[in-house]
Amino acid sequence: MGRTQVFECFRRFKEGGTSVESDPRSGRPLTSRNEEMIAKVRTIVRNNRRLTVREIADDWGSPWAHTMQF
Repeated sequence: MGRTQVFECFRRFKEGGTSVESDPRSGRPLTSRNEEMIAKVRTIVRNNRRLTVREIADDWGSPWAHTMQF
């Protein structure tokens, strides 16, 4: 855990928080990065290593795919 995260946890506990879990937030759904999706992307990349992340996202019509880390 980095220094910033330690300070954030300390701040939350100081304010009465009792959980180390992150608060819910908007953004990419949690189900967007799972083993099935990772396997699909790896297969696509192995079949054509010249594809960019943007091209993969455009092919899928998925606005969040460009944020995936490989």
